[in-house]
Amino acid sequence: METAEGQRPARILIVDDSQTNRRLLEVALTRRGYQTISAEDGEQAIEMVHAHNPDLILLDVMMPRKDGYQVCAELKGDPRFAEIPIIFLSALSEAANRVHGLELGAADYVSKPFNIAEVAARAKTQIQLSMLTRDLRRSNAELLARQIQLEQDLKAARDIQSSLLPRSKAIAEPWVKLDWCFEPCDSVGGDFFNVFWLDAEHLGIYIVDVCGHGVPAAMVTVAVSRSMSADSGCSVHRSPDGKYRIASPAEVLRRLDSEYPMERFGKFLTIVYLVLNCKTHQLLFSCGGHPPPLVVRAGGAIENLNRGGTIIGLGGGLPFDEGLIQLDPGDRVFLHSDGVIERENSNEELFGQDRLARELCATRNESLPAACERLTHQVNTFARGAPPTDDFTVCGLELQGTMEG
Repeated sequence: METAEGQRPARILIVDDSQTNRRLLEVALTRRGYQTISAEDGEQAIEMVHAHNPDLILLDVMMPRKDGYQVCAELKGDPRFAEIPIIFLSALSEAANRVHGLELGAADYVSKPFNIAEVAARAKTQIQLSMLTRDLRRSNAELLARQIQLEQDLKAARDIQSSLLPRSKAIAEPWVKLDWCFEPCDSVGGDFFNVFWLDAEHLGIYIVDVCGHGVPAAMVTVAVSRSMSADSGCSVHRSPDGKYRIASPAEVLRRLDSEYPMERFGKFLTIVYLVLNCKTHQLLFSCGGHPPPLVVRAGGAIENLNRGGTIIGLGGGLPFDEGLIQLDPGDRVFLHSDGVIERENSNEELFGQDRLARELCATRNESLPAACERLTHQVNTFARGAPPTDDFTVCGLELQGTMEG
C-alpha cells in the first residue's frame, strides 16, 4: 500500500518485546505491500520514530524500560509525531485498559492473541484515514493560501479603483459644490464616478455602472475611467496643432459603445455623462441605459434628465441623443446608481425613483453634504436591515456661482 504521495509503500513500525510477534507481523504486513521496521522496547521505539517517521505504529503495552502507554503519551505530546496513528496490541483486554489507551490518543486497540488479518485490516484503515487527513489539511492550507492571495488581489483592486475617484470634493469650488457617497456591495464594485476638468471652463461629470460585482466589474470600470479622461481623446478631441474640441455627451457615449462591445468583456455598462459650462451654467447630458439624474431646483421643482439611449455595449446598433438645460445658482444635480432606487426592504419593496425625488426635495434647504448623508441614511432605514445586493452611489453637485472672465 503506497503513501498519499505515491513515492513509497506505507511504513509501519512494529513495537513488541516478543521476537515471535514482531517476526509474524513483519512477514504478514510485508506480503501486503507495506514496509516494516521493528523495535523491541519503548526506548528503541522512540529512536525509530525519530529516525524513520513511520506512517503507523503497532505498539505493545507491556514492555521493559518504557511501556506502550508512556511511548504513546510522549509521541502525542510531540507536534512532529502527534499525527502518526497508533494501534495498541496488548494482552491487557480490560475495558479500562482500552479506554486509557484511547484517552492517550491511540487510534485503535487490538487484544492479544491477535488475528493477523484483523490487524492488517485495522492498519489499512488507519493508514487510509491518516492519508485522507493529511490530504484534507493540505487542501485546506492551499485554500487558505488562495484566500489570502484573493484578499490581497481584492485590496489591490480596491486601492486602484479608489485612486481613480475624485481626490477632493473641492475640485470645482467656488463655482460648484460637490459631495458623494460611494459604497461598493463587495470589496470592489461595478459602480464608478468621476468629476474632472475638460478645460478651464468645462466640467465633466459621469457615473458608470458595469453589470456584476467584484474584480471583473471593477477592472472594466478602470478601463472606462481611462477612456473618459480628458487626455484620452474620447471626451476631448485634440489636433496636432494644439487645438481641441470638447466632445458632446452623445459623442462620448457612441465612442464608448464602439470601444466596449459586450463580447469584449462579457459585460455591458450603463452611464450618465454631463458637461457643465461653469460660465454659462448650461448643462449638456446624455444617459446610456442608466437611471436619469435628478435636478432639484432652488425653488423646489424637480426634473428628470432622461435624454440619451440604451446600454453601452450593443456596438452602435441604436443612436444616442442628448439634452441641454440651463442651471441657476442654488440648483442641484444628483447622479445615482440603480443600487439606490432598486434597494429592497424585507417585504421586497423597492426604494424607487419617486421616493428618491421626494427625499431630495425634502433636503433642498440643507447643505449638500447633509442631503447626501440623509439620503444614504433614509435608504438604509428603508431597507430595514436587508443587506444590499448592488453597489450604492450618489453624487450631488450644486451650482454656487458664476465663473468670471
